[in-house]
Amino acid sequence: MFQLPVLFMLISIFLYSLFPLVGVFGTGEISGFAFAGLSHMLSAAVSLLGALMLSGTSTEYGFRRLFHDLREDRSALRQAVLSGISNYLSHALLFVSFVYISKASATIVFDVWPILAIFFFVALARPLGDVALATKPATIGKRVYFLSLVAFLGMVVIMLGDLNLYDLLNDVRGMSSLFDAKIGLVLAILSAVLMAYSVALGRNTRLFVQDKYGACESRSAQLHLALLASAATKIFGALGFLLTIPFLPNFFPAVTSM
Repeated sequence: MFQLPVLFMLISIFLYSLFPLVGVFGTGEISGFAFAGLSHMLSAAVSLLGALMLSGTSTEYGFRRLFHDLREDRSALRQAVLSGISNYLSHALLFVSFVYISKASATIVFDVWPILAIFFFVALARPLGDVALATKPATIGKRVYFLSLVAFLGMVVIMLGDLNLYDLLNDVRGMSSLFDAKIGLVLAILSAVLMAYSVALGRNTRLFVQDKYGACESRSAQLHLALLASAATKIFGALGFLLTIPFLPNFFPAVTSM
């Protein structure tokens, strides 16, 4: 029987895969940092609104208690902040890389992040509760290493295709293009690394919320906890964007002219 969690996961994968495509069209009017920041502000607003709407159905947890618990646990607060900010920076760097290399190549390099996230999951895993403390630390099997190597080799092939080494090395204009390609590839790789890092920390935030408020049987309660965890990270991503606005040239004229 087809389970709802699987359906939600497939919908999530589909929607998340559309975001770089949306960025291809969105960054034609404004800079990559501006588009990523506005997107994250909208995402934070949706998560916040949804969590607030569901907060009325629960007296055991909500934003006030969540932020109180985060203040009490500095490690959880730091991870929520870093998850939100690194998520925003990841998308911003991806969209900026579109200026230097083809959008298709940048997106494919960025989409390596789930492989990297596996390693971050293990490295950044944070035991919570008695059950988690009693379990053995997660390990990475040989199959994961092999698949990671295959993904890495595929990314190298993409890099070589974008660098056009054989055609560019003897051309002055080509050397400039080669330099731009290197910048774009570095930005795309950093984007993938930051996304993997952000998702691993976001998972810890979700587990922190689950551990604090317990497993919920009703679907609305589960959705509420998911929105609380999402909002806890998205808000910091939006704040990170607001802090970068003074460094974005022509931000307000570009936004008002859209």
